[in-house]
Amino acid sequence: MAAKNIIVKVADLEDYIKGQSNTLGRRAARMNYRMYSSPVNISTSTLQVTFEDLYEQINVRRKQIWEEFKNS
Repeated sequence: MAAKNIIVKVADLEDYIKGQSNTLGRRAARMNYRMYSSPVNISTSTLQVTFEDLYEQINVRRKQIWEEFKNS
């Protein structure tokens, strides 16, 4: 079975890349951006959670953050 990936959009690409702590992290983020149009790519192949569970957890947290943002 092929691994499924979750691609996360970031608000400011350059800011995200500059925020990486070392050269390897910045290069990996740029490579991910070229390959996936986002510097953040989560592969579920090595995680101990299913793609569906991870996707649901990310969406729950995203909605919580959005609500906190709207109410601030």
